[in-house]
Amino acid sequence: MAALGDALADQIAAGEVVERPASVVKELVDNAIDAGARRIDVRLTQGGTASIVVTDDGHGIHPEDLTLALQRHATSKLRRAEDLDTIETLGFRGEALASIAAVARVKIASRRLGESVGQLVRCRPGGVLSIEPAGMAVGTRIEVLDLFANVPARRKFLRTEATEVGHVSEALVRLAIVHPQVRFSLIHGRRTLLELSPSDQASRVCELLRRRGGTDPMRYVHCERDGVAVDAWLMTPCATTRRGGGVTVVVRRRVVREANIAKIVSAAHTATHAGGDGGSLPGRLAPGTQPVACVWVEPPPHEVDINVHPQKVEIRFGDPQRVYAAVREAMASLEAEARRAVPAAHENSRQEQQAPAASDLARPSLADALSGWTEGTPSRADTRPAPRSTASRT
Repeated sequence: MAALGDALADQIAAGEVVERPASVVKELVDNAIDAGARRIDVRLTQGGTASIVVTDDGHGIHPEDLTLALQRHATSKLRRAEDLDTIETLGFRGEALASIAAVARVKIASRRLGESVGQLVRCRPGGVLSIEPAGMAVGTRIEVLDLFANVPARRKFLRTEATEVGHVSEALVRLAIVHPQVRFSLIHGRRTLLELSPSDQASRVCELLRRRGGTDPMRYVHCERDGVAVDAWLMTPCATTRRGGGVTVVVRRRVVREANIAKIVSAAHTATHAGGDGGSLPGRLAPGTQPVACVWVEPPPHEVDINVHPQKVEIRFGDPQRVYAAVREAMASLEAEARRAVPAAHENSRQEQQAPAASDLARPSLADALSGWTEGTPSRADTRPAPRSTASRT
């Protein structure tokens, strides 16, 4: 038995955090949001394998911390194990930059408010190459070049350029849905693929769920039960998508994978699926479809463990049944509202069918037609010519 060298250990650790270009973008954008950025721009070349550039206008990195940030488990976001119970930042492990630098060349330029110039650090797998001053605006710019160039086996398993770009776009959407105050953009080559302006939470959710195949109107419900708050946005029953991930689950301001909550939402969608007459009636989803929805769940902070997955996309509830009961109650409220709307919709439809059409109102009545008759005078409604007399033939 022998201890692994630092370079090999870093590559193994990077395999847990950096799977593809989208993993790099997620980690860098997480850091930008934690730095208070209000604008985040992502630019890709060749699907992110040639270069990934993430620029933000956050508060920047202190010059003395630039090289430290490239070391594993170096972070400014927690100090004690107890801090994990109340952590509010997206990143906290201090693994992202070190893992990225183990499988790519990295350039980090950052300038803090009040500093006249920024600092630029260049590194490659194995260590830092140089540190030098850099003229730039306040914020941070990180370039990741030649991803997996030193690990060809990893690059071989990447998908097509279009697929990798799609994963990056999805990663940005998942972050944008939780942070409506941030302006996001994604550019691949010369094409702008995503441009999101700052907005309120409901508008951002609605905009991004439309991108997943949803259509207006969108129903919303808020529910609190046993200390668990639930906010849910659900598209109309006719708006379904065959894409995976139709239900977006947010816990503690993180988009996570939570299959049980997604199943609860899908079951509620089935219960209120539109019937053939246009009303919200019990029905079934088409095979392979999912509702388009976003569900925010906020249990008490100490009842959620977010440190169970290297990429922080999975969580563990201290009392999962308590959380699921709150989600079921929220979905039941939506179902009850939909069922109450059915009689009203049917009544409106019946009234519309009974009401005379505008063309009928304009048509003269029988009394109007007969009112033109006087003794020996043809009606105005009778436009037929009178028959000729036979006496005139003689």
